[in-house]
Amino acid sequence: MSKLLIITGLPATGKTILSRKIAEHFSIKLLSKDSFKENLFDINGVKDRDHARFLGQQAYKLLYSECENLLQQNIDLILESNFTRESEEILSNLIKKYNLNCLQILCSCDENVLYPRFVARAFSNDRHKGYLDHIHFPNEKEKLKKDKSYFLDIPAKRHEVDTTDFNKIDYDEIYKIVGEFF
Repeated sequence: MSKLLIITGLPATGKTILSRKIAEHFSIKLLSKDSFKENLFDINGVKDRDHARFLGQQAYKLLYSECENLLQQNIDLILESNFTRESEEILSNLIKKYNLNCLQILCSCDENVLYPRFVARAFSNDRHKGYLDHIHFPNEKEKLKKDKSYFLDIPAKRHEVDTTDFNKIDYDEIYKIVGEFF
């Protein structure tokens, strides 16, 4: 029986950092929606915010397709994205279809830290410019304030990680929880 680890949370909560650390620590295949999205940015270019959002939707389709391909081969996986309520049915169907054990990790962060972190990331040289965050960051402040991190309504065990201070994250505890799962 394959196992699926889902890492989710709002933008800039540290999902990518956490998922990469876990994938490396356990040598587990990681699929990130943003990796697919950045490839689509490189192939298609980005015309405007609507085009970037369209490519984001296409990235989800690629993520789910690759996920299913790997699950058919009984490969354990980590999926990482800022999954939304629209993702719940797709993920639930995959869990049911492949009889998966699933663990969901929710990354959450103090709202007073989240927006400054989002802005810093937007202007980082490491951030792909296709996201257009560096142009649209003022519009995100209220959205990030009103949006709340939440667990997806899917059949999965749950664990929340407070990522407000990256230096205070107890990776040993996370590795223990993930290790018991895998």
